[in-house]
Amino acid sequence: GVLNAGVDEPYAFPPEDISLAESMAEATALAIANATFFEAVSTAHGRLDAVIENNNNSIIMVGLNKRILVINQTALEQLRLPGEQKDWQGRAIYDVVDEIEHFAPEAAVALRTEVDRIRMGDEEWSEGEVEINPHILQWSNAPVMVEGRSRGRLYMLRDVTEEWALERMREDLIHTMVHDLRNPLHMIASGISFLSDILTEDYNIGNSEKQVLEISMANTDRLISLVNAILDINQLESGKLPLKYDTFSIVDPIKNIFHRFEPHAAERHIEFKMDMEPMTTKVWADPTIIERVLENLIGNALKFTPDEGYIEVKTELLSESKAVKILVKDSGKGIDPEIRNNIFEKFTTSAYGGKKGNGLGLAFCKMALEAHKQKIWIEETSAEGSTFAFTLAVPQLEPVESVA
Repeated sequence: GVLNAGVDEPYAFPPEDISLAESMAEATALAIANATFFEAVSTAHGRLDAVIENNNNSIIMVGLNKRILVINQTALEQLRLPGEQKDWQGRAIYDVVDEIEHFAPEAAVALRTEVDRIRMGDEEWSEGEVEINPHILQWSNAPVMVEGRSRGRLYMLRDVTEEWALERMREDLIHTMVHDLRNPLHMIASGISFLSDILTEDYNIGNSEKQVLEISMANTDRLISLVNAILDINQLESGKLPLKYDTFSIVDPIKNIFHRFEPHAAERHIEFKMDMEPMTTKVWADPTIIERVLENLIGNALKFTPDEGYIEVKTELLSESKAVKILVKDSGKGIDPEIRNNIFEKFTTSAYGGKKGNGLGLAFCKMALEAHKQKIWIEETSAEGSTFAFTLAVPQLEPVESVA
């Protein structure tokens, strides 16, 4: 804008008046700029408030002092918190957990554990699910970063009750169908085996007929393995697969698996290696389940390792000797980037050299190790090969039996 002052007489304004007018113009311009900025900030703040208030998800923002800065109406309703939003602003996040404990103690324990984790300095993003009857809430929290520094924490909760119910219906349907398939498949396998024995002993069948029977038997066995894998994963997901803990040497299942795969590896000139650090061979877990985990990992490595390659299983003792890390390394082509982030999800597959699995092996590994309160991850992957790693607890004093 322009500030204009004029008179008919020449040189009517002395220098001090001109200086005053210039100061007034600068002050007016600054006031206009401040007003424009305030209006823009107010508009943006109003839009942000509208987004937060009209969001179907619970939103709670907590400052560095662990006190609530922002909480929307959805959070009050989903978490069954009494009072109004203003009543909770400025209160400690632990007050929310204490209130939930009155009617959902298990959810309160999970949320308190998460708040404690953050209070102890772990700033990583995390997520999970809690049940606050009659709802299932999926929660996530992440640090609020400003110029590279944490300024607080943002908690969000989403009602996934309907999704959870639909998923449960789908899983129940799959479980029922797959369970009903198992007995007929076993009968088919028995029939093929019986037919093969009869024809081999009593009839002079040719190589083509033998090959048809062998292919039929191999594919039937593959279907039975797939059915069993789906049923086992279903049990792990529902927490109904019993774990029989024992102290055992991790070397034993590795040798068993190497022995089973040796004929196939020898055909392709693939070398099996073991590198066990001292004090790392004894572990505390369900030996049968862990052997299946190793079989899946080594079997995958064998599938994707080229001829004349190698597969190596190593162990390392983690800090404070509370766990052992087992690594399965291959010399294959690495993991496809497009499946790397969801490789442990069900039915995620990768084809190499025409070989493709059913996408359940790694999902089983992840769930089986989570049932043991352990974890599995990709240690490294490149064009020279991949390394999968997982942890197992060191031995305890007495064997116990638990349910995953």
